[in-house]
Amino acid sequence: MKNSTLLKFLEFPCCDNFVTNTGESCLKLDFSKASATENEFSKSSNSKSKGIISIILLFVLFLFSNFLSAQTITIDGDPIDWDSSNFNAFLLKSYTLDPYGTGVIDNQFTGSKDFFLAGGSGQGYLKWVLGQTKAKNDIANAAAVLKDGFLYFAGDRTSNNGDAQIGFWFLLNGTAPIPGGDFAPAHVRGDLLILADFSNGGTFATISIFRWIGGGAPSAGSSVVPNTDGNLETTNLSGTVAINNNDQHPIPVGWSFINPIYDYNEFYEGQVDLTSLGLDNTCFASFILEARASTSVTASLDDFTGGIFNVKPQASINNVTVCSGQSATFTATATGGVAPLTYSFNGGPFTSSNTFTINPATANTTVSVVVKGAAPNFCESAPASGTLTVNAVPSCSITGAASVCPNSTSNNYSGPAGTGFSYAWSISGNGSIVGSLTGSSVSVTAGTSCGQSYTLSLTVSNGLNCSSTCTKTVTVVDTTPPTFTFCPPGAALGCNPTGVPAPGQATATDNCSTPTITSALGAITSNGCNRSQTRTYTATDSCGLTATCEQVFTWTVTTAPVLAGVPAGGA
Repeated sequence: MKNSTLLKFLEFPCCDNFVTNTGESCLKLDFSKASATENEFSKSSNSKSKGIISIILLFVLFLFSNFLSAQTITIDGDPIDWDSSNFNAFLLKSYTLDPYGTGVIDNQFTGSKDFFLAGGSGQGYLKWVLGQTKAKNDIANAAAVLKDGFLYFAGDRTSNNGDAQIGFWFLLNGTAPIPGGDFAPAHVRGDLLILADFSNGGTFATISIFRWIGGGAPSAGSSVVPNTDGNLETTNLSGTVAINNNDQHPIPVGWSFINPIYDYNEFYEGQVDLTSLGLDNTCFASFILEARASTSVTASLDDFTGGIFNVKPQASINNVTVCSGQSATFTATATGGVAPLTYSFNGGPFTSSNTFTINPATANTTVSVVVKGAAPNFCESAPASGTLTVNAVPSCSITGAASVCPNSTSNNYSGPAGTGFSYAWSISGNGSIVGSLTGSSVSVTAGTSCGQSYTLSLTVSNGLNCSSTCTKTVTVVDTTPPTFTFCPPGAALGCNPTGVPAPGQATATDNCSTPTITSALGAITSNGCNRSQTRTYTATDSCGLTATCEQVFTWTVTTAPVLAGVPAGGA
């Protein structure tokens, strides 16, 4: 074996630095013969430190070479490239494990052909049922990878009895089996079908690649495939499919199978070059691997399995119900897609935010969102939409007196009437509510303080989780003074009365309270012999307002004359 140029470049001892037996490789060294080269090796320019550095460099080179070899799939019938360590390194991939084995119930096509429709039910539509599958068509594992414009796919079958006739569907719209035995959603133009025929023996199959056109006009350079109801067209896509017909191989790490080793003709893999038709950035959403009765495009279909690619995001968005004038926030949720995802609401620019806010919300509307994945495909989801329901806010008002008397009762206040309305009352300040707080009206008793107020608060709800609140401030006050209904009359008391009469029984009324009446007797006024004196009655209400009335007494004062200068009488 010649010296390794790379090893010499790194000054690492190579095979010719050691004694080897004829035919021995450098990976199997006889160190018992190392003494024969001791002197030669000592003359080498290698030092111990250089040897350590060389080992480190070799280790880095080993890691780098493994990195370069990762994320590759060679179509040769050897399943090793589908080991989980390599498969999981791909960004755009899908794997599924299908029920398999004798007596195992599995889903399978029934009365279906590749050109049948999806997205409906009945004659001419794909159908599936649960049942037991023939071993030669019993699929256990299926996987697919999308990378650099190539579709890679692989699968297996649990028995190699008979020829392997398989088909791979790559589906743009995520067509898949749904409960009830149908397939949905419908095919879309551009879905690809790869048919592989191994009946002629050999490692590589004869393949045909068709494209779904759904009865539409064929693409330029293509033609409608006969006997397919105009649903399939030919393509000039190239591809390769291989089977393990010349060796037995361990099953891929991460897969499950009836045996740990594939027997001949039990594993197959393939690839399709999408770049020739400019499909390298196609956003396939799902795949289906199918077992077929023959190579004919009209062959009956048997077992199947499939999976979802994460290349095309699936979007959803919530519905929002708010009250008029409130803020409405929509949140988009995405599954799948290549991160980082971006979001476009109502046809606007794509941004990193998955929320959309309408503030204020005033009318019912619909909000749509499209989610887009990142490189390399920049695949967009189908639009998803959420509805905004805006419920009316009930009007709120309080009717009733703006001012009331102190200590007054039965001051009634009412809220607006409405079907399904509910009410919540409260009060603060110089008053209190008597009775229920949840009726359409309330009764208030005013406090004793004059000149102060109370505030009523009402919240009205309409049964749609919408409400409004209003308040009314009421002044507790009396602005009207009392009124005398009877004021005792005065009197002329004649000559020299002994005094004025005692106070009479004056009466008065007030709009808010029963007034208190007091009286006061004024001073006597004189005018010659005439005299007068006034008694004042005062009525005072609870707020201190007063009214007065007067009772006037008059009289005269007379004195007997005194004679002056009268002569004295004699005896």
